[in-house]
Amino acid sequence: KKNALVYIWERGIPGSQYLPLSVYLRIAERYIFAGSYMNKDCNVLEAPCGFGYGAAYFSRMCGHVEAADIAPDSIAFAASAYRHQNIRWSLGDVTKLPYPKDEFDIYVSFEVFEHLPVETAARHIEEARRVIKDSGKFILSTPNREMRKHIRNPFHTKEYAFDEFREILEK
Repeated sequence: KKNALVYIWERGIPGSQYLPLSVYLRIAERYIFAGSYMNKDCNVLEAPCGFGYGAAYFSRMCGHVEAADIAPDSIAFAASAYRHQNIRWSLGDVTKLPYPKDEFDIYVSFEVFEHLPVETAARHIEEARRVIKDSGKFILSTPNREMRKHIRNPFHTKEYAFDEFREILEK
């Protein structure tokens, strides 16, 4: 009960009261989309990985998944819930990833950009570029401010309009 607001807004576990089916389906669509770019030869990074259900899904279609999150409780939950041999769970910050240059074929990063301090948000993109191979893909999502004019999420530092976000990506 103490943490209900946090879980309702940001950290829902599928199949729980904190993640309604309609929201889960929108999340699942993102993972299905990202998975369509993967094959057994892919080395994939998901950061943040949250409670790990995305990394577990990706592990069925790619060779290896690195799953990183800044929250120790998320990593502990994921490592306990998903014991797949081809997933490695790690603590990690998307603005300073603990991986070498050109390590990943695909990097998936859903719904974190809006949580980063504005002055460090571009660092997330720079780190992605660093760890992805030249032939790799960076698949990310973040809320579009223009589509959420009446939604106030207290956990979002800043939501970006499409043009603002595109400008950051182009840099």
